[in-house]
Amino acid sequence: MLFLCLGTVNQANGYPRGLTITVYLNRRDVERNEPVCEIDFCTEEYKEDWDIKNNVEHFQLYLDGKEIDFYE
Repeated sequence: MLFLCLGTVNQANGYPRGLTITVYLNRRDVERNEPVCEIDFCTEEYKEDWDIKNNVEHFQLYLDGKEIDFYE
């Protein structure tokens, strides 16, 4: 079973300004705070009215701190 802990960064226009997802493989890993990986979807530059739905082109995806290209 896969466990996810989802955190959001405030909101703008009713949508989060960023996401942090911590991934665990089982309940014991959660109890020990031993994640398998962490996924972040955020901007390098903070803008008050940017959100993950309406301004997706300004966001970067990171897996364990390493940027992942997801735009063609």
